[in-house]
Amino acid sequence: MPKPTITIEYCDECMYLKPALEAAQKILESYADRVEAVMLKPGHDGVFRVTADKTVIIEMGDEGLPSADRVAHAVSEFLAREKSL
Repeated sequence: MPKPTITIEYCDECMYLKPALEAAQKILESYADRVEAVMLKPGHDGVFRVTADKTVIIEMGDEGLPSADRVAHAVSEFLAREKSL
């Protein structure tokens, strides 16, 4: 099974680069052997969305910007689901 590429799309106008970098670091520290790459993608309009090969893993919602720990946990759940398929 090929390893997924994780993309973190963040709003550069909203200054979400730092949280995106923190999330990328957490993913790489925890799952470097299980992902192909982590890519940062500048966006706009308040976006903060984490995808794996076009599947949305987690995004900003009513609860606000997800922490790096929440993002890493969501990636972990995604990887576990993919492994079980």
